[in-house]
Amino acid sequence: MRLIVNFTKNTEPVPVNNQNVINSYIHDCLGRNNKYHDISGDYNISLLLGGTTNENGFMDFKNGGRIIISTQDNEFLEKLLSAIMLNKNLSWGMIYKNVDFINEIFYSGINHFYTLSPILLKKITGDKKYTFHTKNDSDFDEVLTIRMKNKLQKISDKSNLKLNLSDFKITTTNSGKEKVKPVIVKNVLNKVSTCIVSITCKQNVAELIYHLGLGQSTNSGFGCVCKVENQQNYKLG
Repeated sequence: MRLIVNFTKNTEPVPVNNQNVINSYIHDCLGRNNKYHDISGDYNISLLLGGTTNENGFMDFKNGGRIIISTQDNEFLEKLLSAIMLNKNLSWGMIYKNVDFINEIFYSGINHFYTLSPILLKKITGDKKYTFHTKNDSDFDEVLTIRMKNKLQKISDKSNLKLNLSDFKITTTNSGKEKVKPVIVKNVLNKVSTCIVSITCKQNVAELIYHLGLGQSTNSGFGCVCKVENQQNYKLG
């Protein structure tokens, strides 16, 4: 299931690098010692969407902001939504307003996705050292395909989903709208990619990716996707 949690417009300047506040808010709602904290959970949290950058280098959410939450874990979703309704103050004067439910249709074959929040792919090379794979790298599609196939296979092995990944493949388009940008979370500078992604897979695999996200740290604001034809439903700016 996917929720769009809507908040009122900001009354204070919102920093561009705000994801750490969003992540903290989510975990405050769940409870500081919740079982989902600092683990790779089966859910996806987006960036704070709907804002534009002003001349002072801060963000404004004149029509309000929104966070997308996707999961197949109904217990998690019910607990989080109930907690958000009790903890309405996000930050920067933004207050919980309402929630929208959204559904999208998937197919066996090729599904085209748009990144609502950017894809993070990194490899640890040493103590607090990383290399990042971005859309600018020639092997980005290959690395993303391998990482996601391995992740999905692990999910299949420990569940009853019995995913068929024989035809699984990810390719990104060169539409001219691709971006590689920095995002700072917990004082770590991450290089991330926004793009259009085409995924060849079975229907249930496409639906699972929709709920879990693409790449790494999908429960911390990265890799949230929607069907390309449904971008307008998310009111991105």
